[in-house]
Amino acid sequence: ELSRAAVVVVGGLARDELCPYGDVDLVVLCERAFADDARLAEWMRGWLNPMWDAGLTPSATVQSPDGWLDAALVDLDLATALLDARCLVGDEALWA
Repeated sequence: ELSRAAVVVVGGLARDELCPYGDVDLVVLCERAFADDARLAEWMRGWLNPMWDAGLTPSATVQSPDGWLDAALVDLDLATALLDARCLVGDEALWA
């Protein structure tokens, strides 16, 4: 269930600098793990496929807020990307 989730944009699009042929980097923040990975994959395909059809190159990962922040402690590129990240849609309190 996607009761508490947020789609966060990172990279160039987060900085309002989408270049031609640039990719669209997205992170789905989820408060808890999904019991059914197939449902999550289906949900993500539902909103990623139209982007591919429009000629964009989306890449999306699924993270927990704590896991994402823990990873940023050891990955300077990720820590820097978080400076520009912004919530695109979903639970903004989860993002904050």
